Amino acid sequence: MPGERVVRQETRSVRGFLAAQVLWLGLAVLIPIAGALFDPALFALGVIIGLGIVGLLAVRGVQAAFTRYLVTDMRVLRV
Repeated sequence: MPGERVVRQETRSVRGFLAAQVLWLGLAVLIPIAGALFDPALFALGVIIGLGIVGLLAVRGVQAAFTRYLVTDMRVLRV
């Protein structure tokens, strides 16, 4: 908009992102361990599920890293 000026420009904090994903990171570690404790054949399945969770978190992390927030004197934008 004409006359609008950017007051602040930020991206999401890596530490904040990881803090919000603690449950998922814990599951990615605990699922293979639980599979190995109950049945060694389930360990491979647990590793595959854990890698899937880590892959999902990687995609979400990239999305969060490339999202910018702009605060102008008139509005707040997520770019």
